[in-house]
Amino acid sequence: MSSASELPLTVIKNFAGKPQETGNLLDLIDAFRYLRNGCAGNEEFQSMLGENPELVPNVNSILREISRKDCVDDDNAILCLTTALQFLGNFLVNNRKNQTTVWSICNDTLDKCLYVNNGKVQHCCLMILYNVFLGNPQILNSLTHSYEKVMEVAVSENFTEFAVFNIELFISSSSYMRNFYNQLSVNSRLVILEEIQRLCEDRKGLYPIPTDVLEILSKQFSKKADWILNKFKEDKDNLNVLEVVKILDVLVAFSNDDTNKRHYLEFMQKQVSLFIDLVSLLKAIHMLSREKGNIFTMETKISESNDFFNSQCSPTFGFKAALIRIIGNMSWRNRKLQSIIRDLEGIQTILDCCMIDAKNPFIMQWSILAIRNICEKNLENQQIIAEMTKKGFIDIKLLKENGILLHSEEIDGKSNAICMAALNINK
Repeated sequence: MSSASELPLTVIKNFAGKPQETGNLLDLIDAFRYLRNGCAGNEEFQSMLGENPELVPNVNSILREISRKDCVDDDNAILCLTTALQFLGNFLVNNRKNQTTVWSICNDTLDKCLYVNNGKVQHCCLMILYNVFLGNPQILNSLTHSYEKVMEVAVSENFTEFAVFNIELFISSSSYMRNFYNQLSVNSRLVILEEIQRLCEDRKGLYPIPTDVLEILSKQFSKKADWILNKFKEDKDNLNVLEVVKILDVLVAFSNDDTNKRHYLEFMQKQVSLFIDLVSLLKAIHMLSREKGNIFTMETKISESNDFFNSQCSPTFGFKAALIRIIGNMSWRNRKLQSIIRDLEGIQTILDCCMIDAKNPFIMQWSILAIRNICEKNLENQQIIAEMTKKGFIDIKLLKENGILLHSEEIDGKSNAICMAALNINK
């Protein structure tokens, strides 16, 4: 070891041994800066420091001492904490041996430092955790607690990059999701679900989401499907309701017929119990929508809705349309599910949803597409529709009011169209 690096190591060792007798943190800060800069892009220097059996334990001791509540209000203490963590971050980048050393000695301390109310300190902790988890999947898969603070920091620090990186790794781990999803607070689960949906829609996502995660979410949805009806009526702003709505949004995203993600749709089509729950929930909600005075009640005329904009903010907004969308997606070229929805009399329910509902934009279009998928190459389902009796036509004024272009043609040089109509909601 070079003589230049011996002095910083000595300073660190002395402080770790007798922190109460060391009043000046500036020397310690300089020592960490020297080691931090030396490790940056220097694999040989990393390895050399890694051979010192006292270094990481000494750094851990210092971190624990400085991160005490009575120390972190001091500017020099925060600076020392930050530079020490930055050193550890550079010390373990692309170095699995150093990663396992730091994790085995410092994991509890890193968790403690995450709770220091300082963005830079938290960012450095997240950087260390990310590199450890990325280089050692076995560590991520065997965590003993959820590191929920990562989700909280993500929200408070406007989704800083290393917070997002860690959440992506959590999502990519079936073990993490299976062990900790239910232990997280509802707010943290919502963060997880938002990130899953973003990853699903990102074609360049680095971390593929295991189908096991979809199975976990499917079971969560089925578990809460009946509960959601009562909860919606009691408290439309309940966070637990938002979670169920978000799970449905995620499942809808994965059920899309995307060539690059076809295996997700194929997996979901095997979730027969989920499909049955979706159809049953749709039927129950549709029955409620026919009644007056509940939040599922259909709004057939936007201009007569006194609370239209509040409806858009409600968790129920678009929920029934989303149910129809996923049912249609899962029925695509799947004979078994097509038969199940026929047996459950879901075809009739979806056909009955082919009407304007301001609370469910495009519900007519999703219903028509769902019927198409349900009836494709299925004579029994086609026969169900053929045996129905036409009751009449939808009110054209209603269609125009809700801003839908149905048909356009030119007769004798004049335009004749049922088209998008301007709507003054405040009139």
